[in-house]
Amino acid sequence: MIYLAGQGLFDLSYAAAWNIGRQLALADASFAQLISGFQLQAMGILQLMAERDGRSLFDDVDDPHALAVRKAARQQFARKMAEGLGRRWTEALRSARQGAKAARRDRQWTRGRKCRTHPRELLQRPGVAAAIAAGTGSLLGSIAAWLVELLELENVPFSHLVPDPRMLPTESVRFFYVDAGWLTALAAGALSLGLQNLPSGEIMLAMAPVIGQKVADRLRAITPDGTTLPTFTGMLIRSQLVTDWPTLVVTASSGGIPLTIVRDDTPSPSVRVVAFAGIPDTVSLSQPYHAMQFGVEDGAIVPRAVKKTHGLSIGQLIPDATPVPVQFRGPVLNVSGLAAALATATDAETFGAGDFAMQLVAAPQAQLFVAEE
Repeated sequence: MIYLAGQGLFDLSYAAAWNIGRQLALADASFAQLISGFQLQAMGILQLMAERDGRSLFDDVDDPHALAVRKAARQQFARKMAEGLGRRWTEALRSARQGAKAARRDRQWTRGRKCRTHPRELLQRPGVAAAIAAGTGSLLGSIAAWLVELLELENVPFSHLVPDPRMLPTESVRFFYVDAGWLTALAAGALSLGLQNLPSGEIMLAMAPVIGQKVADRLRAITPDGTTLPTFTGMLIRSQLVTDWPTLVVTASSGGIPLTIVRDDTPSPSVRVVAFAGIPDTVSLSQPYHAMQFGVEDGAIVPRAVKKTHGLSIGQLIPDATPVPVQFRGPVLNVSGLAAALATATDAETFGAGDFAMQLVAAPQAQLFVAEE
């Protein structure tokens, strides 16, 4: 809970996010099984690494992955044999048969066994979390996939996204920014299923950066340190437009670079939610793509270039050109008069039927939303 001293109130938004995440996780039996299975498998790997670390056979092993792999003892023994252990044994046995006495060694080093490393201490070593992740890869991948859907607000009840209908009235568009702290609390609530006791809590704390990295990889929008959540923004549309144009094309860009759309769906027939990875400066709503159509709109035609000139390609709209009014003879289109006017507007030496048809191409309409500077 966050206390707002200026208002004398408690901000429960993060607490609500945590509880939403936990409730959604509890409601999904498969995710609860994933968390439980991951805990058991991770604890088993950690116990095995701690037990192996206490053997003298692994005295010279610094890589945690070498302690976690299958048949690690056999691999370590084979490595020591390759380094000459067998030859040294043969020479020692030969000397013993010839009556040579073995060199006296300090009893402190010949008695007993190396102390077993405590798993809690082992968790603090660099690379141990990565070794556990390598051994639980499939489970971690499934957990990350579930968290990605959660962070994209797929399963979050719409009443938590728009708590009051007055925030999204009929025939309206609203833009929003998703607080990364709220998403972090949401994911923490879901992962709290793994906090069953002190050891499980320590494992989840150590594995949190690894889980965050896998989630970020799946979101395809990794921040510079690779462990935090990307910035999410988006828009909500509540309009008959959503019902009548279910394939309405929504795009967003920042500095001319398209932004990835991480969510695009319709929670209800008249509401559409679109989320972007990043903060756009331009959002476009366009008619659905369709085959080429011909026609005129608004009683005028913006001329298109009929030849390559001044950096324009053929068919490109001529910037700052004065629209040519559509001419009629009664109810019939005045083709010859309109063609002559378009030829003058395009500065064409020759203006044929193909040039005339190109001017009448009806492009899909678009509505742009541009951020104020």
